[in-house]
Amino acid sequence: MAVSVLEASAARVVGQYLAVSRIRPLRELVDLVGVEFCRTHQVVPLWRDGGAVAVASARPRAQEVLREIRERLGQTIVLRLSSPAEILIAIDNAVDEDAAVSRRGAFALVLTAIVADSIRHSLLNYDDELTSRLRVIDELEAVETATGTVKRSHADRMINSEVERSRRYGRSLTLVVLGPDDWSEVVHERGAEAAEKLIAALAQVYIDNARSMDHIIHFSGPDFAALLPETSLEGGQVVAEKFANIASDLVGTPVRAGIAGFPEDDVTGTGLVAEAEEALSFARIAQITVASRSLLT
Repeated sequence: MAVSVLEASAARVVGQYLAVSRIRPLRELVDLVGVEFCRTHQVVPLWRDGGAVAVASARPRAQEVLREIRERLGQTIVLRLSSPAEILIAIDNAVDEDAAVSRRGAFALVLTAIVADSIRHSLLNYDDELTSRLRVIDELEAVETATGTVKRSHADRMINSEVERSRRYGRSLTLVVLGPDDWSEVVHERGAEAAEKLIAALAQVYIDNARSMDHIIHFSGPDFAALLPETSLEGGQVVAEKFANIASDLVGTPVRAGIAGFPEDDVTGTGLVAEAEEALSFARIAQITVASRSLLT
């Protein structure tokens, strides 16, 4: 499969116990999640780690809590394991509640010192099981059953992650958005059920012709996108023309493509999506197979 669902994962487990009582987490991250939410669910966001946020939790199996944190932060989370007492102190450190730290601190630190080794061993024994379960959950969440492609709701984070990786390592990145002309006529002529099967067939064509490192995303209806890491605009144009031609033969109507590249067209994930969709609109108006603002100028 061309889609790497782990790249779209909601959370990753580092698998190390972290004593967080002497850490002052970023207040802005704690405020985003909510102080009372953190205390109630024994979690605390600590710091930004590249394109993700490090989060300490005493309840690593609480999947609904982790999903809620991810939604509130709007970023991938890297999970670190800690004890409830350590996490309460870290929360107090973030909000500068010195009195609360004094009340909890002495007992918590003594308790942590006594049970730390036991906790570490117990939690580390769950590493493989936790990682395996999170991978299964992430895969089920990120990939559409009908098409085998990445859901649109997960695409923004995936694109942002690839943009950040390209920026960090100075590499190219191209986004291709593809869509057929006159789709309503196709539905009218073939019927809704046949049109749904055709969308699934389109997805399979794109997946079969993509590299293992590429990501195929279902935007909406018959429109898909191909996220191509380490690919220049010129290389993206070749891929776009290939995909469009193969898809046109399958659909029986012209399939056109709009492409946008990092960093030529934009340096943000949102900007790349907007540029590629605008280029696709231009391709339809101009009746050309592939359009790109940078390649036209």
